[in-house]
Amino acid sequence: MPPRVKVTKDMIVRAALDIIREEGHDKVSVRSIAEKLGCSTQPVLYSYGTMDEIWEDVYKGADAFHTDYMIPRVGDETDPVMSLWLNYIMFAKEEPRLFRFLYQTDRFSAEALKKMTESPDAVTLIKMASAPYDFSADAEELFLTILSFVHGYASLLANGSVEYDEMQIKKMLVRLHTGLFEPKAGRDVSI
Repeated sequence: MPPRVKVTKDMIVRAALDIIREEGHDKVSVRSIAEKLGCSTQPVLYSYGTMDEIWEDVYKGADAFHTDYMIPRVGDETDPVMSLWLNYIMFAKEEPRLFRFLYQTDRFSAEALKKMTESPDAVTLIKMASAPYDFSADAEELFLTILSFVHGYASLLANGSVEYDEMQIKKMLVRLHTGLFEPKAGRDVSI
């Protein structure tokens, strides 16, 4: 009977994510993962043949963590779309190294942004975001406009270029919303 595997792919991915969160993505290597796991490099290379294979799963793990983080939770804003945007920005504040790994490395591109807006979750969010408004413009284009602002602000925050000020962020998001959309009669979009 072959010996039981002690180091799993999941353990390797979690170790790499921990290294990213603590030190940054440039510190991730087979050796640093092995050190984090308290083993030699052999079990890491046994599970994954190359560092590229590890990066693929680490990126998927980081993306899943980010997606879960963004989902509005109980007690969040009454507007789930506003909560989504605020959570996106808060992620950059609380997880700056992970944010930079996801969005400021060669793994993120304009094509990834397009895929993001075409995912089933994004289509649902686009419909939610457009529901309270009367507009004839393309909902996806408007969603991308807001996403561009939110992503830009989050990037500035993750890089330490701006301070987190929730009230200011909310004011800017409301201005952006009301500048792009005409609310349906009787619908209040203020904070």
